[in-house]
Amino acid sequence: MSNNKHDEVKQMAMAGMGTSQIAQELGVTPTYVRQILREAGIPSQRAQSALTEDAEEQLVARVLAGEAISALVQAFAINYNQFYSIMRRHDVDLTAVRTTRTDDRNLRMETAISLYQSGAPLWEIGQTTGIASSMLNQELHRRNIPLRRK
Repeated sequence: MSNNKHDEVKQMAMAGMGTSQIAQELGVTPTYVRQILREAGIPSQRAQSALTEDAEEQLVARVLAGEAISALVQAFAINYNQFYSIMRRHDVDLTAVRTTRTDDRNLRMETAISLYQSGAPLWEIGQTTGIASSMLNQELHRRNIPLRRK
């Protein structure tokens, strides 16, 4: 490809066109377009972040606060690959976050079992702890705690 085409690829990328769009316009493959951009030191749209810096910081803060990854992916309109890429860029240790969430869930389950054993109705236990009655029932069986009869 001539230098003229290389310049054209660079200009199109700088104008915000995606690699596939550039490739189709010039009759080359997207891989070849990415190669030209890489050699020129221009990040392809694929390599650029899906979120602004502020949005990334908000995402990280919400992850560290223990929000569910699936909810955050949906709230920020990103995919899982983008999510994990952002977490790596910000050095977020997701195993520590998961441990905190697991500890919180375990604490809520203990509270739910205690409420169940003290006679609280299932709907009240669910509202208080956020533990669904089916999950509570499963845990009661696992621990061999006798079920109350109606």
